[in-house]
Amino acid sequence: MKLTHFLTTKFFLLTLLTLFLFCVGVFGTNLVLGTAKPTNATFWNYQCIDTMKSSRDMARSMMGSTGAQNQITTQIVAIKNLGANCVAIDTPYDSEFLPILTLWVTTARQYNLHIWFRGNFSSWEGWFDYPTNMTTLQNLQDTKSFILRNPQLFQDGDIFTEAPEAENGGPFLNKESSSIAPYRQFLIDEYQNENDAFSQIHKSIVTNWFSMSGGWAKAVLDKPTIDAIGDNVTIDHYVKSPSEMCDYISYFNNTFHSKVTLGEFGAPIPDINGDMTDAQQADFVSKLFTCLYHDKNDISGINYWDIMYGSTALLSDNGAAKPVDQVIKNYYLPYVVNGKVNNVLGEGIANATVTSQDGLNSTQTNQNGDFELPVARNTQSISVTSPNYFNQEASVISNNAAPMQITMKRQTNDFWYNLDQFFHHLF
Repeated sequence: MKLTHFLTTKFFLLTLLTLFLFCVGVFGTNLVLGTAKPTNATFWNYQCIDTMKSSRDMARSMMGSTGAQNQITTQIVAIKNLGANCVAIDTPYDSEFLPILTLWVTTARQYNLHIWFRGNFSSWEGWFDYPTNMTTLQNLQDTKSFILRNPQLFQDGDIFTEAPEAENGGPFLNKESSSIAPYRQFLIDEYQNENDAFSQIHKSIVTNWFSMSGGWAKAVLDKPTIDAIGDNVTIDHYVKSPSEMCDYISYFNNTFHSKVTLGEFGAPIPDINGDMTDAQQADFVSKLFTCLYHDKNDISGINYWDIMYGSTALLSDNGAAKPVDQVIKNYYLPYVVNGKVNNVLGEGIANATVTSQDGLNSTQTNQNGDFELPVARNTQSISVTSPNYFNQEASVISNNAAPMQITMKRQTNDFWYNLDQFFHHLF
């Protein structure tokens, strides 16, 4: 009987020791599996997609068309599903086009999208055979009147631009050097004019996204002008190589310490990029987004141009998705990696640093060791570091499973920690 009791006790202790060693071994491994779930987090405050080829170019033909509502809904739904929180609507501000502009706005509201109003008065550039005789003063006056007459179009958080790429119309069409000073003043006047109008209708609207081509922005903008329009530069910029986009963003940020908005970007533009297959388009746009993602802290908003009917389109003319759509979703619909970082005793590790594999997103654990980290959808892994602990990596699995549990092993253990660790596993 005593022998049986001895053997049973010995077996029990050996089992405990084995379990202890197994736990230490498991907790010392260098790779764990993690999960990621969709999130409402965004990398940019405004993630827009433009509709110019329809909302402006087809504005007159869509007036009274029985298929207009279906066409608009199809595009708005696609924009929402791609992860955008903002749609750029380019319908002219002339009274002729108010019904179709209202239809676009009403549909966008149904899907909780902010709106970037990127129209203009047709006379500024001569759209739809309107006479090209609008002065800057008339533009300012008509814009203010348009805002005051139509407060129902706007909601807090929208963006409004009075004359996108103003250098393509009015007195600035020839882009002569003598027009630089008047152009700067027009930007300042626009900013004050719009702020005053929206103040009168009690709406909080972003009013300093003055789109202009990247080259023209470099030529005309100076520090006093940028300061006077709210410290933001908005460029409609198409590039031959993605690195050129990075260079432009860095130029305005480093030279003027200003935020940058990408008013238009996309590919391919045939005159710049030549023709591209759908796969080549997706690859080029992916490289563009790598640049925008890297510089995201310097960018106030981005607007991909365009959703349909052009060389840069995200959808085929029949509405079918293209490969580039997944690129947009990678960044417009990020995942959130969430979990808890523990030591081998099961205690949460506070202030551990959790970083995405590209090094562009990081966070720190709270006092309980918990964390959440938004990452691009193509992220493969995260890393966790903390003083006195071995670095840990976790592979990211994109599903809706439970939060990850990451256990870190100390680099050196003193006697009391080892004893605490032993009794922790023992009991």
